Amino acid sequence: MCREKNMKRFAYPILAIIVICSCNPKQSGVERFVEDGVEVVVNHLEPHKIKGEPSTFTLEEEFRIDTESEDLSDLGIRGIDEMDVDSGGNIYLSTGEQVLKFNNTGGFIQAIGRTGQEPGEYRMATSLRITDSGQLSFFDAENSKFLFFNPDGNFEKITDLYPSYWIEIPYFQTDKISLLGYNMSYAISDGKIYVSSNVKDDLEIAVYNFQGDLIKKIRKKTELCAVPKEYKERIIERWKSSPAWEELNFKEKHYFPDYFPPFKELWVDEEGRVFVETYEEDEGPDEVLLQILNPDGIFVGTKYLKVARSRKFKNNHLYCVSRKKSGFEELIAYKMIWQE
Repeated sequence: MCREKNMKRFAYPILAIIVICSCNPKQSGVERFVEDGVEVVVNHLEPHKIKGEPSTFTLEEEFRIDTESEDLSDLGIRGIDEMDVDSGGNIYLSTGEQVLKFNNTGGFIQAIGRTGQEPGEYRMATSLRITDSGQLSFFDAENSKFLFFNPDGNFEKITDLYPSYWIEIPYFQTDKISLLGYNMSYAISDGKIYVSSNVKDDLEIAVYNFQGDLIKKIRKKTELCAVPKEYKERIIERWKSSPAWEELNFKEKHYFPDYFPPFKELWVDEEGRVFVETYEEDEGPDEVLLQILNPDGIFVGTKYLKVARSRKFKNNHLYCVSRKKSGFEELIAYKMIWQE
């Protein structure tokens, strides 16, 4: 009789555990846990499909800003150093010496500020960014000042470069130099800073708030891709033409890792989706593979894209810069059409 009561006593908790597990099935290919007080999301090699949630997209070209076109020739633009896009789709381009504003169909609106050293003037515009409040900010590398302009392009203020906190990035050894480079990439979205560096075999993205506190880690298992001999030979020939080959002793210090790093670069859109360009084999000669993680940090899909630079994912659009055969550059704006 006692044994029967004991069996019933243990049966109820077991039944409760079964019911809980059946209501909360473990997500296939995704693990979540807390490590040192920080949430960690671990993804595996294959995407985790979530019913009803988009996992990839197609692109529909909307317009181009061609620096070789007649209507822009008077501006003296040849190359595009940096760009950003505001919530209304207005585009801001930095050529280094000047910052230019275009509307959401690619039409030129105005030049921002002017060359000089007075308030509202600059000599070398870098780190161009639209802030969360809609201001345009950039760093004048010649005068070591941050400049801020309102959405109408009117100068607002200058601030000195005084960091309020530091985010430490793992140190890269300099006694030997990888000719693949040491990628460190970061992106800012919705009050969060996403940072990753190629110091591990797997992808790891650290997410910080604007006070510099680590609030989340996103990890992604990576299938290591060996570096082909032909690739190494091509890179070495390119470096031999650089002054660094002799002057900085790259000739003696250089080496190649056995495998490619887990990523080349990452971006984050305003909704918190993370886009990671990898070294994985491409479908075509001019295509790169993009891994897509949803706002929760879950790897949901992939997309092949044409090779480009200065990508920006914003307002469900992809903006990127491409170099033409003539040597001039153009910005291409695509609408992103999401699908499961």
